[in-house]
Amino acid sequence: MRQTILVPILGFMMLATLAFWLFRSTTASPTFRSAPELIGVGNAFAGNPQLPQQKIDGAIEHARSAIRHKNTIGNRYKLASQVLRWLAFLIGSAITVIAGFKGLVATPDHLEPDKLIDKLKGDSMRLARVIAVLGAFAAICTSAQASMLNESVASYKAADDLQHQAATLRKEILDATSVDEARQYLDGLDTLAQRL
Repeated sequence: MRQTILVPILGFMMLATLAFWLFRSTTASPTFRSAPELIGVGNAFAGNPQLPQQKIDGAIEHARSAIRHKNTIGNRYKLASQVLRWLAFLIGSAITVIAGFKGLVATPDHLEPDKLIDKLKGDSMRLARVIAVLGAFAAICTSAQASMLNESVASYKAADDLQHQAATLRKEILDATSVDEARQYLDGLDTLAQRL
């Protein structure tokens, strides 16, 4: 069996690419997204005995908490997606290096033909098993990565939708012409935040 100089170079290049990718992903681009903000009512609504401002502030804080929760879930899925992408690339690199280093090149100089054939069969089966197991793990990582990325996008969208709907209800509370109307919008805000 013999190796070429190209295999270690290729393996090094793939590991260097992975190292650069890890570095770039963790330092240059943010992995986590900040939660969308929901502005409180502040002094815009002084409240009254029938609808105290504390109740309104509590409902808005509850909505903020729900938005942060959905955003945090999105961040966790995004991180899991990144890790699985890196792992799939690492496994693909390992398959390339293993196949290159362990690939079968017969040099019959030192073995009899029957022994050479038996050795090649045994080596070939072991190599095929290792490559198959690594390939299966790479496929699982790639599939799971796509699923995690989809969940991340869905969670971010849910947080954005929740923030948009809560902001609309907040505006309606401030623009309400009666306490009953404001209470109706406030109840809508509570219901919206509890839908998680």
